[in-house]
Amino acid sequence: MHQAPGADLSKRLIGKELMDFYVEASAVHGYCSPDVPTFAEQRATADEQYFEKICSNSNHMLNYNLRPRVHTVYSYRNIVPV
Repeated sequence: MHQAPGADLSKRLIGKELMDFYVEASAVHGYCSPDVPTFAEQRATADEQYFEKICSNSNHMLNYNLRPRVHTVYSYRNIVPV
């Protein structure tokens, strides 16, 4: 059966909203600490930590796909010839 292209995306968005609701409800009912981060915050933190591990481990299999870091220095001063 054929689905609309956005159907999968809408299912994922609904799933994320349900996870946020579940975390919030768990905190309200005392199953976890009230200051527990939302599911979106937990997911963002996990993504950042995973990416940092990839960047810091030169032997990581995904590290080879990263471009070398380029350090660029910008100067915003206007240089006027004298």
